[in-house]
Amino acid sequence: MLKKIIKPFQEVLLDKELCVGCTAPLQNAKKLGNLTENSELVICKCKREYIHDKRMNKYRRATFQEEQQYLRSLKK
Repeated sequence: MLKKIIKPFQEVLLDKELCVGCTAPLQNAKKLGNLTENSELVICKCKREYIHDKRMNKYRRATFQEEQQYLRSLKK
């Protein structure tokens, strides 16, 4: 039930390109690297990780698998 209440607020914050944790602008987030040619991994000052889709200019929360994919690419 709690997810049903929180999810709409998080979607609004992401539409406004704000972090769902600290409401800092995601444009100011530190860019960690590219996952694909159209998406990059960014990290907010509160340590939440997001994926920035360059084509649509949208942000979304990074999944655990995407974080692991980025870490594996660093080891290569």
